[in-house]
Amino acid sequence: MFETAGALTIVEQVSSLVWLVALPLLWAVVSALVSLRGGRGATGQRIAAQVSIAAAGGAFGLAVSHAVRAAMTPAGRVAQQHVAQFVRIGQLEVGIDLVRDPTSATLALLVTFIAFLAVLHAVWSVPGHVSGRLAWTGLLTSGVLLVVLGDDWPLVAVGLQLATLAAWGLGGGGRKRSLAVALGGDAAVLYAAWVLFWSLGGGFGASGYTPDPLPRFAIVSTPEPAPEGKSTVSLTTYEDALVTSDDGPPLPGEPLHSPFALTLEPGTYSFRLQAGAATSDLLVTHVTLAPGRSYVLTPYGPTTSMRNLGDQLAVARPTSTGPSPLRAVLAQRTIGGVPVAAVIGFIVVLGALLRLSLLARGDRGGLAYTLEGVPPLILAMRVTPLLEPGSLAGAALAIAPVIAAVVLAAKAASSGLGRAPAVAQEVPGDSRDGVPRTVVAALSALAVASVFLGEPASAIVIVVAASLGAAAVTAAIDSDADVRWLGVACAGLAGLMPAAGASPGIASVTAGAFAASAAGRVAGAIIAPVVTLSAVLVSLAVFRVYGASIRAPAKVKGPRGPRVLVVLLAVASLGAGVALGVGTSPFGGSIPPLARRLVLGRGGLDGGPRMVAAAFGISLAAAALGLLAARRATSTARRPRWIAALAAPTALFGYVAAAGASVVRFLARSVDTMDREMIDDATELLTSGAVAASGGLRRLERIPARLVGKPKSDAPTSNRFELFRLALVLAMVALLGLVVLSSMLLG
Repeated sequence: MFETAGALTIVEQVSSLVWLVALPLLWAVVSALVSLRGGRGATGQRIAAQVSIAAAGGAFGLAVSHAVRAAMTPAGRVAQQHVAQFVRIGQLEVGIDLVRDPTSATLALLVTFIAFLAVLHAVWSVPGHVSGRLAWTGLLTSGVLLVVLGDDWPLVAVGLQLATLAAWGLGGGGRKRSLAVALGGDAAVLYAAWVLFWSLGGGFGASGYTPDPLPRFAIVSTPEPAPEGKSTVSLTTYEDALVTSDDGPPLPGEPLHSPFALTLEPGTYSFRLQAGAATSDLLVTHVTLAPGRSYVLTPYGPTTSMRNLGDQLAVARPTSTGPSPLRAVLAQRTIGGVPVAAVIGFIVVLGALLRLSLLARGDRGGLAYTLEGVPPLILAMRVTPLLEPGSLAGAALAIAPVIAAVVLAAKAASSGLGRAPAVAQEVPGDSRDGVPRTVVAALSALAVASVFLGEPASAIVIVVAASLGAAAVTAAIDSDADVRWLGVACAGLAGLMPAAGASPGIASVTAGAFAASAAGRVAGAIIAPVVTLSAVLVSLAVFRVYGASIRAPAKVKGPRGPRVLVVLLAVASLGAGVALGVGTSPFGGSIPPLARRLVLGRGGLDGGPRMVAAAFGISLAAAALGLLAARRATSTARRPRWIAALAAPTALFGYVAAAGASVVRFLARSVDTMDREMIDDATELLTSGAVAASGGLRRLERIPARLVGKPKSDAPTSNRFELFRLALVLAMVALLGLVVLSSMLLG
């Protein structure tokens, strides 16, 4: 009952991961102090710039070092740094633990690289008043790195909050509603972590939550070799626990403080573990250690550690009826009849999409905004292991983000861009600035869908290429660089160049959708054309920006540095797609793409040469179609009506969201009113409900006219619609009357 077997993650202790997070915080604090003290003139700005450049360069160099070491580390090993522990109550642990694996090392390299270039871009572009932007950039970088490297859900939640606040600050501090929505997404992620924590150790039933009575530690036999004739026992994943012998002679050097590794004579042992001050002793009794075998004491059940969760997914947990896989345990636990893993996945998808609303609604902030596309990818990759590979739930959870990708891409494509005039100063730069942000949000949503389709490798390619490509487009717009490099960046962002930029990622997620459809999952058949549509709209959006800039002459004055950044970022975007997404395995070879090796998973392009050709053909055709549509859209000075019609999904979504918020506020006021003076205020309550419903329906009947750009007065009034409105108002009045009557009868 205490013993099981399997291959656990081997943890190696390091001491420099914390500096990846601390260095951005350092330049954020210094720059914030300079900004809060009024800038302190040129000297203060120069100090903030110098500290930021040095710290950003140091963080990037450290990330390169960790990426190299991660590439040289054998599979199944991770590097961990335990920084601090704040509280441990049972299995609930709140602390700072950072973990480096190949995926997190790659994304940390991306984050620090873009942050370094964002600092240089800010210093070279606005040298006189740069401290505020540098402070927000450092805070955003630190928050995203906490999400990427954090091992504990509470730490990830802190990183999400920091990143959200910093992104809001970079956007100028306005859009409070978008900030509230994004923070609500962060809260949803934390709630999902809470549901997961309790679901790992118990079950939800009609009588509430039933805790798991089994012990929280087990001893796992691993395939690692041990000294001949000896046995080894280690505890490396639970910091500061005390281990002693419970029955028999004392252990050498007890009490043992974790982490430790101990060599013992083969035999039967019992271990007593004291995990923390507020935790009762835990027993692992009468386990037999065989000669030449290695054993690991490991916690199971409720956990806030994502690395420990991975171990529980890899090794069957011991139960009274025998070892049981964690996915099988979660499949038996439901909330409202829905498997708990699907509920957690839905909440995380919702939180990730709400975060993207803040990204899509901004139009300022330099280059650092591209970092906001990374957290949704990380969140999706954290929860998908809970789902069975190739399950219907995973494909179903991919529908919402892929639809969000289409809505966001349509918003970007319908932006108010016309044909640029011949004078550079007249180019509508402000209208162009928001398009790359929205494109990053759309591609990030597409990456989330890719993860739930079982394509995390393609999601990494999409996010990396999108972040670098969008940064290149923004830098080109800000510096009025040579439009040829702007075109290269747009081509990489749209996936127009085969096997470069975002092309391998888009092709792979398309193939994954086709594979899901071939496996009989209806969601795959829905997702495949929607992915293609989103690729067309992304291409249309970015090439409209290119078309709005192509007639403007390149700026010959100003610093050369920002124009160098455009070239560097454009080349990096194309090269990242080649380096991460190209391999020989799709053609029957033995070398998988690098992104596949990062996540140790199979990809959609492994279906054979025909599938490869079809997926790449569809992705390239979608990008080319978007390019042709963009050329047609920019051939006239005014925005075509069909471009304006692309705003319909965004407008409809906005109306639905606003209506939902109004309903929530109305219900909250209703409950509060009935709670205080139900009888006296019943008339007022019913009247306000009728007025609110009438006003909402009046706005609703104007939606078709607004979606196509017609004046409000052109919307015809239908008698059928008036009858529907009257019936709905009467129904609401009757419903509220029933609520009041039932409250009176129930006292």
